Amino acid sequence: MSAEAGQDGGTRRVHQIITCPFFEGREYDENAHMGHAAESVIYEILEKYGFKAQEEFVWGHVTGHIDFYRQVRDRAEVVEVKNTGHMSYQHLLQLAVYKSLVHKTTGLPTLGFLIYTKFHKVIGDSPVTPDWVHDLGFVYIHLPIESGAHYIHWADFRASYKKPIAGPYCMRCLRKDCPARRAVVREH
Repeated sequence: MSAEAGQDGGTRRVHQIITCPFFEGREYDENAHMGHAAESVIYEILEKYGFKAQEEFVWGHVTGHIDFYRQVRDRAEVVEVKNTGHMSYQHLLQLAVYKSLVHKTTGLPTLGFLIYTKFHKVIGDSPVTPDWVHDLGFVYIHLPIESGAHYIHWADFRASYKKPIAGPYCMRCLRKDCPARRAVVREH
């Protein structure tokens, strides 16, 4: 789904925006974490509840590739699956940007959920445990996840940034020629 393409026609994916627009690494390679296999099993359950897999939303310079999405009456729901062995603030930020992106393109209030397959946990906005969580056999944790319009505007600004941004992700970035990486990481 798309609303208003970026002025220069180019967009950046949310994971690039959260780390650095020029980040390269295996963290986002679903095959590295058996992500596709986990998502396939989860989709067998979520499909029964009307979720669609691998939905893409675009607004401004931002592209969000969302694992599972559905519209239910007067709201939208976004589900992001994590098959890694750790929980991270970046996961929450990614979900907040997805929620903001979906809200901006659909106009619907949006609930967000993170599924951590290795921990058998679902973290989500809904104060009531969704039925599909019971079908997964996972534990539900209610955690309101902010998704105000400021996230999509922040993401759009960050996506339009044309230079690498130094930060902790430089330690994991595969771009050896990046000036931001050289400022953060001392190669031996």
